[in-house]
Amino acid sequence: MLDLSPYSSRVHVSDDRPIFEEAVNCAKSGAKRAAYVMVWISCAESLKRRFREAQKRDGAAGKIVGEFEKKELEQKSVDKFLLAKAKDYGFISDSAHTILLNIYEMRCLYGHPYEEAPTDEQVTHAAAMV
Repeated sequence: MLDLSPYSSRVHVSDDRPIFEEAVNCAKSGAKRAAYVMVWISCAESLKRRFREAQKRDGAAGKIVGEFEKKELEQKSVDKFLLAKAKDYGFISDSAHTILLNIYEMRCLYGHPYEEAPTDEQVTHAAAMV
């Protein structure tokens, strides 16, 4: 089975680790589609956490938190919004934005059971990039 556990050590903040560990467990059990989705969710939740931390020191980050929380209350997707704001705010580079946007888009594809599942290499790549 697929082992993503070597990438766990790259998750430096303990609050971000539980969701990534779920991706590791999904991969070990052969659920590659679920692993890919959980890798993405770990990225999105990490970005949210970073904005929440930044809002303690910066009003601009607080506005972003307010916007994504409002979108979530309205049950709207915030993933692309988070990526764009993370790039604008300086959390991620232009190239990281491009890579993460691709992972997000593939998550949208793989998250549906009528589409093809990701390969081991695709899941590993997502884990390595996130």
